[in-house]
Amino acid sequence: MTACWSKGRTKHYDYYLCDTRDCPDHRKSVRKEIIEGEFETLLAALKPSTHLSHAIYEMPRDQRKSRLF
Repeated sequence: MTACWSKGRTKHYDYYLCDTRDCPDHRKSVRKEIIEGEFETLLAALKPSTHLSHAIYEMPRDQRKSRLF
């Protein structure tokens, strides 16, 4: 996706343009609000599991312990 602006009579409008040749929406423009809203929804759905969060939290402590011994 490439960020673009379109100039109206009085202001500019932000949108994203798909520039991938293999994409079925090649050269299709999508309003900024739609793409960014869907991206925020995707990020909210990508929460790490409790096990992964705990492992990431413990990793620096474990590395410090291994350096001390």
